[in-house]
Amino acid sequence: MTKVSIITPSLNQGRFIGETLMSVKGQDYPGIEHIVIDGGSTDDTIDILRGYEGGYNLTWVSEPDRGQADAINKGLRIARGEVLAYLDSDDLYLPYTVRTVVDFLDAHKDVDCVYGDIVHIDESGAKLNTVKSIPFHFGILLYGGSLIAEPTFFFRRRVLEEAGYLDASLSYQMDYEFFLRAASHKMKFANIPRVLAHFRFHPDSKTMAAREAFFRDDAMIKNRYREAALPLGERADRFWLGALRKAYRLKAFMIRAATRGQFMPFATRIAKAGIGGGRMWKGRLS
Repeated sequence: MTKVSIITPSLNQGRFIGETLMSVKGQDYPGIEHIVIDGGSTDDTIDILRGYEGGYNLTWVSEPDRGQADAINKGLRIARGEVLAYLDSDDLYLPYTVRTVVDFLDAHKDVDCVYGDIVHIDESGAKLNTVKSIPFHFGILLYGGSLIAEPTFFFRRRVLEEAGYLDASLSYQMDYEFFLRAASHKMKFANIPRVLAHFRFHPDSKTMAAREAFFRDDAMIKNRYREAALPLGERADRFWLGALRKAYRLKAFMIRAATRGQFMPFATRIAKAGIGGGRMWKGRLS
């Protein structure tokens, strides 16, 4: 049986972490280890974690760290699974998620990374909208974004061995940079056209106040993975990057409409759900 390791970074998410633990404990696949790396929570997180000891294959530690990516890396370094994933302490798996991923990887030995559809939920767990996944395309990932929903992402151990761990210097876009780096190392991606996780938006998310830092990380990463910087000066460079972003987002929309029957752009769905006009991000504040 393929062993799967799931890493959960946590900090003061006592309101939600119990649901996250239950979503892992409730998987219909037995070969799972769940590793929670807590950054020293001062709420009831530790009491909740203690309550789950012995209930399933859970390991946890609570100590200061250097942020969300550092916490995930700590977990990855002690993980023993051949298939790896990380799930934030306010997100959820569906009961069939891990078995679906393992069955797919067992049937596609050449695939290194998989991802699937995502349902956005609110603070209470009510559904906001669904985003359907599309086949991997490096240009869409680099310029268009919104291609891989992180809670649905699973990867083989050989991805770490080839591409390395998450960039702990990043506060907001460590997932995005990791996807680009894995693709740059010729790792093969595939999408599973099924909902694999719920992604929660709530008031304690990383919000509009962090917009500038988010975009700074985004621009730095894009520059890192473009084949060459555009040599036209900053204003012209930003213009062409903006044009590329629109072109690849349109391409993603057309693919999603043609292959998955989803005709509303991602930003419009988010705006209709009332989530920060499509510019709200979440994660562990450190």
